Amino acid sequence: PSAWRAATWGGTVGLMLLARTDYVLLAIPLGFYLLVRRHDAAGWRAAVIAVAVCGLVLSPWLMWNQARFGSFMQVSGVAVPYVSHQRYALGSDGSLWGLVRHSLGHLFNPVGWLRGDFVGGPPFAGLLGWLLLVVMARLAWLRGEREWLVDWLPMAVAALGLVLVHTLIRWYPRIWYFMASAQALAVGVGVGWVKKGAVGAGVRRALAAVSATLAIVGLLAWWYIWHTGLYPWQSQMFEAAGWIERNVPPDEVVGSLNAGIYAYYSDHVLVNLDGVVNPEAFAAIRRRRLFAYMVERGIGYFVDFDYALEGEYGYFMGPGYPEGLTYVADAAPIPYQPLGTIRAYRVRK
Repeated sequence: PSAWRAATWGGTVGLMLLARTDYVLLAIPLGFYLLVRRHDAAGWRAAVIAVAVCGLVLSPWLMWNQARFGSFMQVSGVAVPYVSHQRYALGSDGSLWGLVRHSLGHLFNPVGWLRGDFVGGPPFAGLLGWLLLVVMARLAWLRGEREWLVDWLPMAVAALGLVLVHTLIRWYPRIWYFMASAQALAVGVGVGWVKKGAVGAGVRRALAAVSATLAIVGLLAWWYIWHTGLYPWQSQMFEAAGWIERNVPPDEVVGSLNAGIYAYYSDHVLVNLDGVVNPEAFAAIRRRRLFAYMVERGIGYFVDFDYALEGEYGYFMGPGYPEGLTYVADAAPIPYQPLGTIRAYRVRK
């Protein structure tokens, strides 16, 4: 643990956290692992250096967030979970058990596990690979082959931590949040394959079968997703982007709760209204005056799915809604259930 290696590690972790702040759940078990492996004076000195360099990399961004937006956390990490939590509070009885049950519903959603979102693998086969890894780890521990298991464990802890935070706390799991699960699965299966003394012949044969299954199911899943789309409703959003270009005057500003595709395929000014990339919109959501913000921002047209407007954000629109929106047309004529139809509205000034 030289000073240079510690500084390099700390800087790398800082860059990783600038890429995704939730990867602090990867940095913590890795840092703890390094201290366990080398907990003498040199190890602690290296830890201090690494933390200091990581802090130097992160601090300008954190200070800018606090000075400019009043929060160290970027708005993209809190905007949608805030809305989910507030909507739950509206319909809940306020009991602790109800809150726990709702959180556990996100964690134990069978779709996230069986489809492979949480486990970082293909549908069904990814979960099978993790179950086999648990068996393999147990056998390796009993046989005394523990060093490789300890080396792999921080990745598994990080993967589990990401799943728990995004399901139990944020209530907003998305498949790309769980790349650490894919890495831990790949490394665990690979190490199990080459460690002849760690597991028995039967487990190695099972690993071979799982590897083949992962490959086959992965190809089938790729074929299915390629033909249907990972998010099929984006076809309707693409159609709506074309409607905006054809029907909205060039000097009009368009607002949407899901503005990315419309902004990419349109020459109009698009304003994000769910707050994920717009701190002003998030501030309006928190004050329940999103419609007033739309008027102040000069938005002339609003385009989005029925569910986004009525089911998710209607409560946060505040005074002026719904009478302030005048229906113009279906921007995408074919609805996508359960999101409904993408409709275009004129925003009354």
